[in-house]
Amino acid sequence: MKRTVLALNLAIVLFLSGFTFAATASTNDAMLIENVQANNIWCDLFGLFCPEPPAPPQEQQIPWGITRINADQAQTQVDESGVIVAIIDTGMDLDHEDLQGKFLWGYSYYAQGASGFFFWPAPITEAECTISNPDPCNDDQGHGTHVAGTIAAQDNDVGVLGVAPDVGFYIFKALASDGSGSYEAIAGAIRKATEGPDGIAGTDDDADVISMSLGGSSGSPELESAVN
Repeated sequence: MKRTVLALNLAIVLFLSGFTFAATASTNDAMLIENVQANNIWCDLFGLFCPEPPAPPQEQQIPWGITRINADQAQTQVDESGVIVAIIDTGMDLDHEDLQGKFLWGYSYYAQGASGFFFWPAPITEAECTISNPDPCNDDQGHGTHVAGTIAAQDNDVGVLGVAPDVGFYIFKALASDGSGSYEAIAGAIRKATEGPDGIAGTDDDADVISMSLGGSSGSPELESAVN
């Protein structure tokens, strides 16, 4: 009975508390509770009364991984300005202050805000992305922008430093707003990356590198064909 009452009281406190608390108790009927802590239960469980996220640092940060691979040193010795990296992902935030001037061309397979529903994938809606009309390739999920920043965030006074800040991007939105996608879209993006804006493989406007930070639960003959 003591264990039941104590556990019930603790559960009520956990549910009602919206703020940090600490509860301690000594051993009693083989029950030990020490330093039970919870931070803002309302936010953790229900997304309510959440504190404002911390402000981003005002000065540029150099991530640990950049120095680990000596990318910051390589940047002073290698000219990356002619390299084109194709990112096949959720798109890229075209207004991000650390990625300005990076977008060169791209292609979108999903309309902005499109997402799947259980076993039904998002419908494919194709659109070319150009300098004059890049909007179809805008990132509505966030992952593609994170990848782009890791690759080429500019060397300036904000955000972080990327591995190769001088490369240009072909952006392929082959994943929908919920992060899902189809092998058809991914395979199509691979082919277009190897062909470039002129649609001809083997010419100077083909992508030099393809970045795909994604995975699937099974293989695909169409994807295998595109890779080969």
